[in-house]
Amino acid sequence: MNVFIEFSGQLKKIAFPRIALPVIVWGTAMLNHLILLGATLIILLGMGYKPQLSWLALLPAIALMSTLAIALGILLGVFNVFARDISQVMGVVMQIWFWLTPIVYPANVLPEKFAWVVYANPLIPSSKSIRTHCSTNRCRATWKSCPSS
Repeated sequence: MNVFIEFSGQLKKIAFPRIALPVIVWGTAMLNHLILLGATLIILLGMGYKPQLSWLALLPAIALMSTLAIALGILLGVFNVFARDISQVMGVVMQIWFWLTPIVYPANVLPEKFAWVVYANPLIPSSKSIRTHCSTNRCRATWKSCPSS
């Protein structure tokens, strides 16, 4: 989110596409994610899990989360140039957003009056797909993921 501020000197002196900066940050994050995913797969293989073709079903969910992340990063990065407090506030917002996303708990444990929070969260389909796939080893389409099940 601070990429435009950190590289403001280069942005003023060198002519290059501005979109390159967030794409570099995104590419670095994806490379780190793939390395950790590879390490996780090695651990799973060491624990006796056999590789399955259904593991490829995680890729659309990762791509969906990645697309949301880069879109928010670019949008908030531009806003951060004009209002520097956005980067400070987003740390708190991201922490709250993490706990409002049913990653470490199933969505059905939330009280019924807070069900709208689950339906309004854009991370639900991909996180639900990853969670279901990893916990049951079933291939489940990301776009058919229902928050209440």
